[in-house]
Amino acid sequence: MEKVQFRAYAIDFSAADYDTKGLPPGVKFSHTFVTSPNYDWNCFGHGKDSISQATRLQSGTGSTYEEWALEVYGQYWGTNYQDQQHAAAGVTVRVNGVCHNASNRILALAGADVSDADGDAVVLLMYGKYGFGIEEYIQLVKNAGEKANVPDEEVNAVVAKIMGEAPEEFEDLEKELLRQHFLDHLGNQGIGSDQLAQMQQAYAKFEEQRATIYQDTKSNNPDITTFQGQFTSAIKPELFNCLTEMMEILGQEKYLDLFKLHPEMAAQFLLG
Repeated sequence: MEKVQFRAYAIDFSAADYDTKGLPPGVKFSHTFVTSPNYDWNCFGHGKDSISQATRLQSGTGSTYEEWALEVYGQYWGTNYQDQQHAAAGVTVRVNGVCHNASNRILALAGADVSDADGDAVVLLMYGKYGFGIEEYIQLVKNAGEKANVPDEEVNAVVAKIMGEAPEEFEDLEKELLRQHFLDHLGNQGIGSDQLAQMQQAYAKFEEQRATIYQDTKSNNPDITTFQGQFTSAIKPELFNCLTEMMEILGQEKYLDLFKLHPEMAAQFLLG
């Protein structure tokens, strides 16, 4: 078993075969996917079939074992699985993440991510870097590593990278990592300290609303389609309000530079 190169790509939603839903000129939001020599990790949408329309992400190149990635991603890879009902790397669209999160779950094995993709900031706000269910994802990585006979030290190194600075025994690991991923991203954007503090407050309020709505929806034990409808319907106005508050804090120009989409359009793209 040898490591091979994994590469991430982004396709602008204004590409010819995507419905732009009225995307204004110059404003971008991307679908992401990952490739390796023998696999097409298409993350619910276009993959290798659309490389000619895609941009290769500098942040998304690294090397790992395809056997490990396959155990993490699951069987629903390639152009036959472009619907949004099949899970990819434990992510189900509009349940616990979107294509950026599924891409990051595979790329974590290779020490890479899709942070260069347009729209990544709004995905981090809504779903974090790896989507919801991070503890289950970490266990998936460990189990997959064991099945693929990946050396323990390599598995442990990937798990440590996923967890960042959060200790494994953290009382609410998922909440901490979701917060950490979004705020770390903000910290790299040159935002003033006063504005950053206000954005942190806006995020904390949204974070509590999101967690409550997610758990309330989950407690009803709905099927996937029902969950998608109930959760997105309930969380969409809260996401819109959070992004609107952040636009008021930053001003429209800086807000669009960071999030790429106006609040209403961002909520529409992420949640339908």
